[in-house]
Amino acid sequence: MAGKDLELLKAKAQGRWRQILAHYGIEVSDNPKETSGCPICGPGRNNHRFRFDNKDGHGGWYCQQCGAGDGFSLLIKTGKASGFFEAIEMVERVVGEVPSDGKSNNYDHRKLLNKIWQESEILTGDDIVCKYLRSRGLSLDFLPTNIRFHQKLYESETKTEMPAMVARVDGSDGKPVTIHRTYLTPDGKKADIDAPRKLMKGTRTLGGCGIRLVPSFPDTLAVAEGIESAIAAFELSKIPTWSAVNATMLESWMPPAEPKVSNIIIFADKDENYCGQKSACVLAHRLTLAGFNVRIRMPLGYGDWLDVKNGKIKGRIS
Repeated sequence: MAGKDLELLKAKAQGRWRQILAHYGIEVSDNPKETSGCPICGPGRNNHRFRFDNKDGHGGWYCQQCGAGDGFSLLIKTGKASGFFEAIEMVERVVGEVPSDGKSNNYDHRKLLNKIWQESEILTGDDIVCKYLRSRGLSLDFLPTNIRFHQKLYESETKTEMPAMVARVDGSDGKPVTIHRTYLTPDGKKADIDAPRKLMKGTRTLGGCGIRLVPSFPDTLAVAEGIESAIAAFELSKIPTWSAVNATMLESWMPPAEPKVSNIIIFADKDENYCGQKSACVLAHRLTLAGFNVRIRMPLGYGDWLDVKNGKIKGRIS
Protein backbone atom coordinates (compact mmCIF):
# COMPACT_ATOMS: atom_id res chain seq x y z
CA MET A 1 0.00 0.00 0.00
CA ALA A 2 1.40 3.39 -1.00
CA GLY A 3 1.96 5.99 1.68
CA LYS A 4 -0.87 8.18 0.42
CA ASP A 5 -3.29 5.22 0.44
CA LEU A 6 -2.24 4.33 3.99
CA GLU A 7 -2.86 7.90 5.15
CA LEU A 8 -6.33 7.73 3.59
CA LEU A 9 -7.07 4.43 5.33
CA LYS A 10 -5.96 5.91 8.66
CA ALA A 11 -8.24 8.89 8.06
CA LYS A 12 -11.19 6.60 7.33
CA ALA A 13 -10.47 4.52 10.44
CA GLN A 14 -10.13 7.58 12.68
CA GLY A 15 -12.80 7.59 15.36
CA ARG A 16 -13.94 4.06 14.43
CA TRP A 17 -11.33 1.95 16.19
CA ARG A 18 -13.67 0.64 18.89
CA GLN A 19 -15.97 -0.63 16.13
CA ILE A 20 -13.03 -2.10 14.17
CA LEU A 21 -11.54 -3.88 17.19
CA ALA A 22 -14.94 -5.16 18.37
CA HIS A 23 -15.49 -6.62 14.89
CA TYR A 24 -12.47 -8.86 15.54
CA GLY A 25 -13.41 -9.72 19.12
CA ILE A 26 -11.27 -7.14 20.94
CA GLU A 27 -13.35 -5.24 23.48
CA VAL A 28 -11.95 -1.97 24.83
CA SER A 29 -13.36 0.63 27.21
CA ASP A 30 -15.19 3.77 26.09
CA ASN A 31 -13.46 5.65 28.92
CA PRO A 32 -9.89 6.69 27.92
CA LYS A 33 -8.87 6.86 31.60
CA GLU A 34 -10.22 3.44 32.59
CA THR A 35 -7.75 0.60 33.07
CA SER A 36 -8.58 -3.03 32.44
CA GLY A 37 -7.16 -6.42 31.58
CA CYS A 38 -4.81 -6.36 28.60
CA PRO A 39 -6.10 -8.15 25.48
CA ILE A 40 -2.48 -9.00 24.60
CA CYS A 41 -0.96 -10.41 27.79
CA GLY A 42 -4.26 -11.26 29.54
CA PRO A 43 -5.59 -10.15 32.92
CA GLY A 44 -3.15 -12.12 35.10
CA ARG A 45 -2.97 -11.22 38.77
CA ASN A 46 -3.00 -7.51 37.95
CA ASN A 47 -5.97 -6.94 35.72
CA HIS A 48 -5.64 -3.16 35.53
CA ARG A 49 -2.50 -2.65 33.44
CA PHE A 50 -4.14 -1.78 30.08
CA ARG A 51 -5.64 1.54 28.95
CA PHE A 52 -7.24 2.35 25.60
CA ASP A 53 -6.79 6.14 25.43
CA ASN A 54 -7.62 6.27 21.69
CA LYS A 55 -5.89 9.66 21.39
CA ASP A 56 -7.45 11.70 18.57
CA GLY A 57 -9.38 8.59 17.49
CA HIS A 58 -6.32 6.69 16.23
CA GLY A 59 -6.73 3.59 18.42
CA GLY A 60 -3.91 4.42 20.83
CA TRP A 61 -3.33 2.04 23.78
CA TYR A 62 -0.87 1.47 26.59
CA CYS A 63 -0.03 -1.57 28.71
CA GLN A 64 2.43 -1.54 31.61
CA GLN A 65 3.80 -4.87 30.41
CA CYS A 66 3.32 -4.88 26.62
CA GLY A 67 4.19 -1.25 25.84
CA ALA A 68 2.11 1.03 23.62
CA GLY A 69 0.86 1.34 20.07
CA ASP A 70 -2.04 2.15 17.77
CA GLY A 71 -5.01 0.17 16.49
CA PHE A 72 -2.98 -1.62 13.81
CA SER A 73 -0.39 -2.85 16.33
CA LEU A 74 -3.15 -4.04 18.68
CA LEU A 75 -4.56 -6.26 15.91
CA ILE A 76 -1.08 -7.69 15.36
CA LYS A 77 -0.04 -8.17 18.99
CA THR A 78 -3.30 -9.89 19.91
CA GLY A 79 -2.68 -12.37 17.10
CA LYS A 80 -5.71 -11.28 15.08
CA ALA A 81 -3.40 -10.24 12.23
CA SER A 82 -0.16 -12.01 11.26
CA GLY A 83 1.52 -8.77 10.28
CA PHE A 84 1.05 -5.16 9.24
CA PHE A 85 -0.24 -5.90 5.74
CA GLU A 86 -2.89 -8.29 7.04
CA ALA A 87 -3.89 -5.68 9.65
CA ILE A 88 -4.35 -3.17 6.83
CA GLU A 89 -6.59 -5.61 4.95
CA MET A 90 -8.64 -6.28 8.10
CA VAL A 91 -9.21 -2.56 8.70
CA GLU A 92 -10.14 -2.04 5.05
CA ARG A 93 -12.80 -4.75 5.33
CA VAL A 94 -14.49 -2.91 8.19
CA VAL A 95 -14.22 0.73 7.09
CA GLY A 96 -14.99 -0.09 3.44
CA GLU A 97 -13.79 1.59 0.31
CA VAL A 98 -16.08 4.64 0.31
CA PRO A 99 -14.09 7.86 0.86
CA SER A 100 -14.69 9.62 4.19
CA ASP A 101 -16.50 12.51 2.48
CA GLY A 102 -19.23 10.05 1.43
CA LYS A 103 -18.74 10.74 -2.28
CA SER A 104 -17.74 8.43 -5.08
CA ASN A 105 -14.11 7.90 -6.04
CA ASN A 106 -14.64 10.29 -8.97
CA TYR A 107 -15.41 13.18 -6.63
CA ASP A 108 -12.88 16.01 -6.79
CA HIS A 109 -11.76 16.26 -3.17
CA ARG A 110 -10.24 19.69 -3.77
CA LYS A 111 -13.72 21.09 -4.27
CA LEU A 112 -14.78 19.89 -0.82
CA LEU A 113 -11.65 21.33 0.82
CA ASN A 114 -12.09 24.65 -0.95
CA LYS A 115 -15.80 24.76 -0.09
CA ILE A 116 -15.12 24.23 3.63
CA TRP A 117 -12.37 26.86 3.65
CA GLN A 118 -14.44 29.41 1.75
CA GLU A 119 -17.44 28.86 4.04
CA SER A 120 -15.32 29.41 7.15
CA GLU A 121 -14.79 32.81 8.75
CA ILE A 122 -11.64 34.69 9.74
CA LEU A 123 -11.18 34.77 13.52
CA THR A 124 -12.45 37.94 15.19
CA GLY A 125 -11.47 37.33 18.81
CA ASP A 126 -15.09 36.91 19.90
CA ASP A 127 -16.02 33.84 17.89
CA ILE A 128 -16.50 30.29 19.21
CA VAL A 129 -13.00 29.21 18.15
CA CYS A 130 -11.38 31.98 20.19
CA LYS A 131 -13.63 31.14 23.14
CA TYR A 132 -12.48 27.54 22.87
CA LEU A 133 -8.79 28.44 22.68
CA ARG A 134 -9.07 30.79 25.67
CA SER A 135 -10.91 28.09 27.61
CA ARG A 136 -7.84 25.91 27.08
CA GLY A 137 -5.70 28.53 28.83
CA LEU A 138 -4.33 30.47 25.85
CA SER A 139 -4.17 34.25 26.04
CA LEU A 140 -4.56 34.83 22.28
CA ASP A 141 -2.71 38.14 22.23
CA PHE A 142 -2.50 37.40 18.52
CA LEU A 143 -4.98 35.63 16.24
CA PRO A 144 -3.29 32.67 14.56
CA THR A 145 -3.21 32.62 10.79
CA ASN A 146 -4.52 29.67 8.79
CA ILE A 147 -7.17 28.95 11.46
CA ARG A 148 -10.81 29.82 10.87
CA PHE A 149 -14.27 29.28 12.34
CA HIS A 150 -16.94 27.23 10.57
CA GLN A 151 -20.44 27.69 11.97
CA LYS A 152 -22.00 24.44 10.72
CA LEU A 153 -19.62 21.73 9.54
CA TYR A 154 -20.77 18.16 8.88
CA GLU A 155 -19.53 15.63 11.48
CA SER A 156 -19.50 11.97 10.41
CA GLU A 157 -19.91 10.28 13.84
CA THR A 158 -23.13 12.07 14.79
CA LYS A 159 -24.17 12.82 11.19
CA THR A 160 -24.99 16.35 12.27
CA GLU A 161 -23.58 19.81 11.68
CA MET A 162 -21.44 21.34 14.43
CA PRO A 163 -19.34 24.47 14.98
CA ALA A 164 -15.71 23.72 14.21
CA MET A 165 -12.22 25.13 14.27
CA VAL A 166 -10.73 24.50 10.83
CA ALA A 167 -7.00 24.76 10.19
CA ARG A 168 -5.30 24.76 6.80
CA VAL A 169 -2.47 22.26 6.49
CA ASP A 170 0.23 23.33 4.04
CA GLY A 171 3.18 21.55 2.46
CA SER A 172 6.73 22.80 2.86
CA ASP A 173 6.20 24.62 -0.44
CA GLY A 174 3.42 26.66 1.16
CA LYS A 175 0.64 25.13 -0.95
CA PRO A 176 -2.55 23.94 0.84
CA VAL A 177 -2.84 20.16 1.17
CA THR A 178 -5.77 19.47 3.51
CA ILE A 179 -7.86 20.73 6.44
CA HIS A 180 -7.78 19.74 10.09
CA ARG A 181 -11.07 20.03 12.00
CA THR A 182 -11.74 20.36 15.73
CA TYR A 183 -15.47 20.05 16.45
CA LEU A 184 -16.86 22.33 19.17
CA THR A 185 -20.01 23.01 21.14
CA PRO A 186 -21.91 26.29 20.70
CA ASP A 187 -20.46 27.55 24.00
CA GLY A 188 -16.87 26.99 22.91
CA LYS A 189 -16.01 23.58 24.40
CA LYS A 190 -14.59 20.54 22.64
CA ALA A 191 -17.41 18.37 21.27
CA ASP A 192 -18.13 15.28 23.38
CA ILE A 193 -17.56 12.69 20.64
CA ASP A 194 -15.01 9.91 20.18
CA ALA A 195 -12.83 11.90 17.77
CA PRO A 196 -13.47 15.65 18.00
CA ARG A 197 -10.27 16.19 15.97
CA LYS A 198 -10.30 14.94 12.39
CA LEU A 199 -7.87 15.30 9.51
CA MET A 200 -9.35 15.28 6.02
CA LYS A 201 -7.96 13.42 3.04
CA GLY A 202 -5.18 15.47 1.44
CA THR A 203 -4.66 16.46 -2.17
CA ARG A 204 -1.25 14.78 -1.90
CA THR A 205 0.82 12.93 0.70
CA LEU A 206 0.82 14.56 4.14
CA GLY A 207 4.55 14.01 4.70
CA GLY A 208 6.31 17.29 5.48
CA CYS A 209 3.07 19.21 6.08
CA GLY A 210 2.06 21.47 8.96
CA ILE A 211 -0.17 24.33 10.08
CA ARG A 212 1.49 27.73 9.76
CA LEU A 213 0.12 29.51 12.80
CA VAL A 214 2.35 32.60 12.65
CA PRO A 215 4.70 34.14 10.06
CA SER A 216 8.18 32.60 10.23
CA PHE A 217 11.49 34.35 10.82
CA PRO A 218 14.30 33.87 8.28
CA ASP A 219 16.53 32.48 11.04
CA THR A 220 14.60 30.45 13.64
CA LEU A 221 11.37 28.44 13.52
CA ALA A 222 9.80 26.11 16.08
CA VAL A 223 7.38 23.22 15.65
CA ALA A 224 5.11 21.32 18.07
CA GLU A 225 2.54 18.55 17.67
CA GLY A 226 -0.97 19.91 18.25
CA ILE A 227 -2.43 23.33 17.52
CA GLU A 228 -3.02 24.29 21.15
CA SER A 229 0.43 23.11 22.23
CA ALA A 230 2.08 25.07 19.40
CA ILE A 231 0.20 28.28 20.27
CA ALA A 232 1.16 27.82 23.93
CA ALA A 233 4.83 27.35 22.99
CA PHE A 234 4.71 30.55 20.94
CA GLU A 235 3.09 32.50 23.77
CA LEU A 236 5.76 31.26 26.18
CA SER A 237 8.80 31.67 23.93
CA LYS A 238 7.79 34.35 21.40
CA ILE A 239 9.46 32.12 18.80
CA PRO A 240 7.28 31.52 15.72
CA THR A 241 5.85 28.02 16.24
CA TRP A 242 3.93 25.90 13.77
CA SER A 243 1.85 22.78 14.39
CA ALA A 244 2.72 19.45 12.76
CA VAL A 245 -0.83 18.23 13.67
CA ASN A 246 0.20 15.03 15.46
CA ALA A 247 3.17 12.86 16.48
CA THR A 248 3.19 10.85 13.25
CA MET A 249 3.28 13.94 11.06
CA LEU A 250 5.89 15.56 13.31
CA GLU A 251 8.37 12.87 12.29
CA SER A 252 8.08 13.84 8.62
CA TRP A 253 7.62 17.62 9.05
CA MET A 254 9.76 19.88 6.88
CA PRO A 255 10.63 23.58 7.36
CA PRO A 256 9.40 25.92 4.64
CA ALA A 257 11.26 26.14 1.35
CA GLU A 258 10.96 29.93 1.64
CA PRO A 259 11.94 31.79 3.73
CA LYS A 260 14.76 29.41 4.57
CA VAL A 261 15.56 28.89 8.24
CA SER A 262 18.73 27.50 9.80
CA ASN A 263 17.64 26.93 13.42
CA ILE A 264 14.80 24.58 14.34
CA ILE A 265 13.35 24.17 17.83
CA ILE A 266 11.12 21.19 18.50
CA PHE A 267 8.68 21.80 21.36
CA ALA A 268 8.07 18.12 22.06
CA ASP A 269 5.31 16.41 24.02
CA LYS A 270 6.54 14.30 26.92
CA ASP A 271 4.40 11.16 27.00
CA GLU A 272 4.40 8.26 29.44
CA ASN A 273 4.56 5.88 26.48
CA TYR A 274 7.45 7.89 24.94
CA CYS A 275 5.48 8.61 21.76
CA GLY A 276 6.19 12.35 21.82
CA GLN A 277 9.83 11.89 22.74
CA LYS A 278 10.36 9.34 19.97
CA SER A 279 8.74 11.52 17.29
CA ALA A 280 10.79 14.56 18.33
CA CYS A 281 14.03 12.58 18.18
CA VAL A 282 13.16 11.10 14.76
CA LEU A 283 12.57 14.62 13.42
CA ALA A 284 15.68 16.04 15.12
CA HIS A 285 17.86 13.29 13.68
CA ARG A 286 16.54 13.78 10.14
CA LEU A 287 16.81 17.57 10.17
CA THR A 288 20.28 17.48 11.71
CA LEU A 289 21.48 15.22 8.89
CA ALA A 290 19.93 17.73 6.47
CA GLY A 291 22.13 20.48 7.89
CA PHE A 292 19.79 22.29 10.28
CA ASN A 293 20.78 23.35 13.79
CA VAL A 294 18.17 21.52 15.89
CA ARG A 295 17.25 21.73 19.57
CA ILE A 296 14.56 19.79 21.42
CA ARG A 297 12.69 21.45 24.27
CA MET A 298 10.60 19.15 26.44
CA PRO A 299 8.43 19.71 29.55
CA LEU A 300 9.94 18.53 32.81
CA GLY A 301 6.84 16.49 33.63
CA TYR A 302 4.54 14.36 31.48
CA GLY A 303 2.40 16.53 29.23
CA ASP A 304 2.74 19.14 26.51
CA TRP A 305 3.48 22.86 26.32
CA LEU A 306 -0.15 23.77 26.91
CA ASP A 307 0.21 22.04 30.28
CA VAL A 308 3.31 24.16 30.91
CA LYS A 309 1.40 27.32 29.93
CA ASN A 310 -1.38 26.40 32.37
CA GLY A 311 1.06 25.73 35.19
CA LYS A 312 0.26 22.02 35.45
CA ILE A 313 3.89 21.05 34.87
CA LYS A 314 7.17 22.93 34.52
CA GLY A 315 9.28 23.45 31.43
CA ARG A 316 12.28 25.50 30.34
CA ILE A 317 12.17 27.36 27.03
CA SER A 318 15.88 28.25 26.87
